[in-house]
Amino acid sequence: MKFSVSNNAAAAAAAAFFLLAGGPLASAQGGVMQPAPFEITGFFAGTVPHSSQNYYTFTASQGPDKTANCSANLLSYQHMADVPVTACASAQPPQWSFNFTRATDGAGALLKVWLNDDKVARLEGDHHIPADQIVTSGVGTGIKEEYTGPHDFVITDVKVVA
Repeated sequence: MKFSVSNNAAAAAAAAFFLLAGGPLASAQGGVMQPAPFEITGFFAGTVPHSSQNYYTFTASQGPDKTANCSANLLSYQHMADVPVTACASAQPPQWSFNFTRATDGAGALLKVWLNDDKVARLEGDHHIPADQIVTSGVGTGIKEEYTGPHDFVITDVKVVA
């Protein structure tokens, strides 16, 4: 048998499962349970001067048992490229992934991080990077673009996605 449920019902069911399974949910005001935040440490991103290399690297975690090293290396001359959804490396499940998307209007970028725990649910968190934290410097072929914001931050707006 196959059952079909709405996204709201699926999210509610996943949240209930979190509670029953002792998953990583934290209390919020009004008694609504929210997934625990994602901690991002060692976030570095940018281009390499005199080359077409781009780098993106960080560690994502949710509590001590759910940690992964995330990285991507792309080709894009003097401009930080968008990163497609990319799996992170972790020693054990659950699986983490991320992407990095530049705003088309020059308003910065969005780092999106997913935690896909088959035992619990799929979680998603977004971190907006303001345009002033992506800085271009250098001259000629030595121009580089890099992220200059905080290297450690917390994504608090984590939600259960169907």
